[in-house]
This record gives sequence, structure tokens and C-alpha cells, in this order.
Amino acid sequence: MFYIFLDVDGVLNTEMDWKRPFTLNSKCISCFLEYMAYLNEKHNHEVGIVLTSSWKTGFNSDGIHAVYIKELIHAMAPEKIRILDKTEELDQLDRGRSVLNYCKAHNIRDYIVFDDDKSLFKTAPEINIYYTNASRGFNKEDVKKLINSDKSGWQRIMNFFGGK
Repeated sequence: MFYIFLDVDGVLNTEMDWKRPFTLNSKCISCFLEYMAYLNEKHNHEVGIVLTSSWKTGFNSDGIHAVYIKELIHAMAPEKIRILDKTEELDQLDRGRSVLNYCKAHNIRDYIVFDDDKSLFKTAPEINIYYTNASRGFNKEDVKKLINSDKSGWQRIMNFFGGK
């Protein structure tokens, strides 16, 4: 299993979408799914999402989710990506700590974090993270960078997927 720690706002939507809370952007979703399809096709690994953002308040382990989480689950369905869990809120200003704590508690080594806010990862510079631009969300440029980059700084991720 490969884990995606996901901040939805600024990744699966854009700043313009924030006018209406808990909104998904179809272009961002499409690009995100394109990259997930690439990972799955090239490396044949199951991918699961752990929510790190404010969206996690609508996710419940009992399966009774807020409407916006149901929409997110439906949006991820084409690539069979499941939302597995959410991180614990340890420090509202430090998501990195929450991600590291979750990884340690669940013995996770193979993951990437998608977020748009570098200020929330001050104490965890060693984590595998890809930052998006909140004004654009996850877009074709991000897909291209992730697929075609030299992957320096992505070594643990590429080792999990068998290198390139």
C-alpha cells in the first residue's frame, strides 16, 4: 500500500473555489486522478488516502460521512482510491508533526504528502511532500513535473515503486 496524505484545499480545488466551502474542482480532480492512474499503471500498487486538512472533520471511521466526503469518495472511485483515515490534530499549525505521528503509529514508510501550505511543515522537513500552488490546485503542470522530473528528493518514493 502506498499512502497519500492529502490536504484537499489548494490541491483538489483552487483559491477561487474557496468561496464555497468544501468544493472540489473537476480539473484538479482530473489531473490528480491522471497521476494516480500513472502510479497504478506503472507500478501496480494500491493507493490509499489519509486526510490531513479541515476536510477530515467530515470523515468518520464508522462510514457515516459528511456529504462533501461522500463527494470526495465518489471523485476518487474511477482509480479505485479509498479514503482510509484521517490524521489526528496534534498542532493546528504543524501538519508535518501529525503526518509523522501517523506514519510512526501505523508503521508507514511509503507515502507522499500533497499540500499547498509550506508553513504547516516547519518541524518535519524530512517528510516526502509535494507542494501545489493554491491558486491553481493540482494541475497538468504538476502531473508533468511528477512524472518527468529527475526525482531528486523523491528517492524513497521511487525506491518503493522500483525506481525509474
